[in-house]
Amino acid sequence: LTERDVVKLIGSGQPDVSVGELATFPLISIPASSSLYQARKQFIENNIRHLGVSDDDGDLLGLISFADILANIESEYIRELEEMLKERDEVLAISNRHLRLAATVFESTHEGIFVTDADQLIESVNPAFTMITGYEAHQVIGKKPSILASGTHDAAFYESMYKTLALVGHWQGEIWNRRRDGEIYVEWITINAVKDDAGQVLNYVSIFSDITNRKAAEEKMSFLAQHDALTSLPNRVLLEDRLLRAISHAERNNRKLAVIFIDLVDFKKINDSIGHHAGDQLLQIVAQKLSACVRSEDTVARLGGDEFVVLLEEIGVKDNIPLVVTKILDAVSRPVVLEGQPVSVRSSIGISVYPEDGQDADDLIRHADAAMYRAKMQGPNTFCFCTPLVDSESPDSR
Repeated sequence: LTERDVVKLIGSGQPDVSVGELATFPLISIPASSSLYQARKQFIENNIRHLGVSDDDGDLLGLISFADILANIESEYIRELEEMLKERDEVLAISNRHLRLAATVFESTHEGIFVTDADQLIESVNPAFTMITGYEAHQVIGKKPSILASGTHDAAFYESMYKTLALVGHWQGEIWNRRRDGEIYVEWITINAVKDDAGQVLNYVSIFSDITNRKAAEEKMSFLAQHDALTSLPNRVLLEDRLLRAISHAERNNRKLAVIFIDLVDFKKINDSIGHHAGDQLLQIVAQKLSACVRSEDTVARLGGDEFVVLLEEIGVKDNIPLVVTKILDAVSRPVVLEGQPVSVRSSIGISVYPEDGQDADDLIRHADAAMYRAKMQGPNTFCFCTPLVDSESPDSR
């Protein structure tokens, strides 16, 4: 019997009704340790308004109504809802921080960034994109990245790139593009596909750096590793590489080749009297003269100091060699003006011929050097062919 039942009885004008008639039957009880959800289940299954709560010994501790259950469940629901909303707000706050960070990176990075839709139409670019390419955002949005194409790469290059993107969702490499002002530059670019949960491409995000200067520096270092810094002629490393390939070719085709070793006579005196700058100019002029005396497929190299080597390939007969050597002697000896003074330089030349004077690069160069030493003993503007028995020793051993 509850207070509500008594109030209802008095209000009905029947105060003499016994309490037994008003009591709820049957009185079902549950352990005090039961959950609100278990109590709610008892209310619904037994269609009762009150439920007894008993201790571990079965003694009645009190009553609980369905309204009490609902109030407590509602309170629990509200608490859980508040916790869920709090967690959502925390996740949103973290997400917003990440978005702000991404926006800051997008705007401030020195790497160019552009985002396209699934059809490769540009949707957004960052300030670095404009700095590198010269294009403002409004000039490229809605257009394809091919607006930057330089024409350096063929259709097969781009087909391969897009095929890789479709297969693995990622591509990176070097691309030669063109700035708005027409200048061609090279960039290192990484492209990533952004997909939805179903695996459909939503966007492509491209991040690139202008590596033109770095590329030029690398190419310069590579060039200097195989070329003389003063004259830009091949150095000994590149000469020996070309000589090895020329020997292999001559052997396969039963051809001859010649190694012409050139030493400038009295270069040290000219260098000391006029100055090192003038000496450097003279070496550059001689390099140009030598290059003009031979074919494009031949090689003119500087070994260092005042020593040069000419590699003549595809020689039909040995008798043709003196024609080239005489041309070299005449060209080198023509006077030039250095620091306002007319200067003439003479040379001594030694010649070795493959295969009779040597089977490898070292022997051919060494024998040509020895022949040059004999020519120098005979006087300026002379040349000597290798004589194996005489030139088998290096000049330093004499």
